[in-house]
Amino acid sequence: MASNNQIKFSIAGRVATHLGRNLYSSNPPALAELVANSYDAYATRVDIKLSNREIYIIDNGKGMSLDEIEHKYAIIGIEKQIEESFNNLSERAPMGQKGIGKLAAFSLGGKYKVYTKTLSSKQWLTFELVYDDFIKDEITHSVDYNFVDDLPCELRDYAKYKSGFIVKIDDLIRNSRNAYENLSIQLSRRFYIASHIDKFQVFLNGEEVDLLTHEYYKNIEFLVYFGYNEEEINDMFPNIDKTKKVKYDTNSKDLKDYFEKNKGLKGWFGSVLTPGQLQTKDYNFNSTVVYINKKIADENIFKNSGSARMANQYLVGEVHADFLLDILQVPITSSRDGLDQSNEYVEEFIEILGKIRNKFAELWTNFRQKEAVLKLPDFIRENESYKKWLDGLSDDKREMNEKMLALLINKSFADQSEGIQKNEIQNIVSSIVRTVDNIEFSEIQKSLSSIDMIDKNYVKLINKLMSKIGRSEEINIFELVKERIAAINELKRMMEENNTLESFFNNHLHKHPWLINPHWNQDLNASTSFEITKNRYLKAIDKNNKLKKNYIDLLIKVAEEPYPIIVELKKNTPTGHANVTTGVMIDQIRKYKDAVMQSDSSLKMIDSRDIKVYFIISEDAGVNGANTIEFRKDDMEVFKSYNIEVIKYNMLIERAYRSYADFINIINKEKNIPNFT
Repeated sequence: MASNNQIKFSIAGRVATHLGRNLYSSNPPALAELVANSYDAYATRVDIKLSNREIYIIDNGKGMSLDEIEHKYAIIGIEKQIEESFNNLSERAPMGQKGIGKLAAFSLGGKYKVYTKTLSSKQWLTFELVYDDFIKDEITHSVDYNFVDDLPCELRDYAKYKSGFIVKIDDLIRNSRNAYENLSIQLSRRFYIASHIDKFQVFLNGEEVDLLTHEYYKNIEFLVYFGYNEEEINDMFPNIDKTKKVKYDTNSKDLKDYFEKNKGLKGWFGSVLTPGQLQTKDYNFNSTVVYINKKIADENIFKNSGSARMANQYLVGEVHADFLLDILQVPITSSRDGLDQSNEYVEEFIEILGKIRNKFAELWTNFRQKEAVLKLPDFIRENESYKKWLDGLSDDKREMNEKMLALLINKSFADQSEGIQKNEIQNIVSSIVRTVDNIEFSEIQKSLSSIDMIDKNYVKLINKLMSKIGRSEEINIFELVKERIAAINELKRMMEENNTLESFFNNHLHKHPWLINPHWNQDLNASTSFEITKNRYLKAIDKNNKLKKNYIDLLIKVAEEPYPIIVELKKNTPTGHANVTTGVMIDQIRKYKDAVMQSDSSLKMIDSRDIKVYFIISEDAGVNGANTIEFRKDDMEVFKSYNIEVIKYNMLIERAYRSYADFINIINKEKNIPNFT
């Protein structure tokens, strides 16, 4: 025993640097090592208290006597002895080895103070370790110790402990609160302890840390397990239907010997609906963790096993491999490095797990495809036209549909907001319908090219090809109609908002000129033949021989009309009203027609009355402050004589609905094409 109340610590080879500060690159693994020491000391409660200035790790375990401090704690690298059971607790397999966990405190701060007490002692033994003292070029370093009757005031809540071990860490390396975000989640990931069975609880700033289950457990929808019995796995995942929990056959030829030789190997691979369910702001649980004696030994055992399988994006796994501790004969720490994958036993272990993971990926793919339609929103899944379309699919097309749904729906839209999700899933499903419906095109064309003579089979293929082409055209027409219905709905929405500016109407009609006259391009098989300019300035010489600029809202050329069409918009605001008297309108249109005719030499000889004009006014247009407008019968006759059609926006909407409703009604009646509109 050291004289003068001193303890000699072994510091040779800069162990505090290599096995302390450099071994742990963040707080969670370092704290996990200190918690593991408390577990090995048969503590039933550990309190972790964090602030920007200091860290406390406090347990009610066996504590250590001065003799144990000198011959166990102060010597680094000796084989850790199994502690005798304490306080009638069941025997615990030790998490730590070689006594290196204590040095984890140096990866958190520059110094730490210890308070410890055993049942046989009435006083607390205390000493302080400083990192700078442990990196000297010496073999040992002596540290002063004292016995005290009471704990400091900040630890008075723990003075009642009959035994225990307290570590206070100062001069923190990471003194920002950001270093502690998600710490509870990460700590829970590093242990697999049932507090009610093991009688071991961890509290982080007063809140209990769940060391048995994780937040993502509730999101797992399919899993493959091994080593567990059915009752155990059902207790762990009561939320998953039994048909979605598959037991892997470890008695298969390639695994039987390995599992018989390495008793106790158990684990599971599970999948979630979306990768986002395995992520927090700062942490990703998308990995397979390996535990040894209930403490994490490797955060991601497959980190060096590259795989492009999509299943891995949705996968999480937990494996218990206590047998590796005796085989490897090396310290298992909570550092990020994990198990030594160059070791032949670890290589074999990863190979065995890889076979189970591959089987999981195969089963998961089949499960996901079968579930694809069931995962669709109700407004699609319960749609009568969609159900009829599904019923009519061949087995090959049904499989293709399920594969495409599984690939696109879950990955692209499950994390988006409800509004975006509904709209975009609808579009994706419609695209899948078109793709599946036309999947036979290439096969039919290939068959036709291989036929040398016209016979019954040739005629049958020709008829089938023509049917497919007709079907494709029908779908394309239907999709175009849906787009136009959406444009009508948008115009209606704009009208219902009184403060919509005229420029928005101008832009909308510029994009959808058929709203003005639904008969333009009514043949949906024809390509669009609009020429349209917006806010067109045209110069013209007036009757007084003066050059004037004329600002035309829309000027349209369309195949169905021989001459350009002038469109003038009047959209009133709640505080101002357009001047729409008959005289003003006639005079304004006359100037526009002159400008159009003077700008195009081919129009100079025509009668200006041949140029069609649409005067579109809002429902609240009026004269002298009135909120409605009603032209007299003789006014309408004058407009007609000038080839001017006066239309209110609500008339545009009603006329467009009537025109395109016929298409929708026909397709709805046939129910050959899924319609989600």
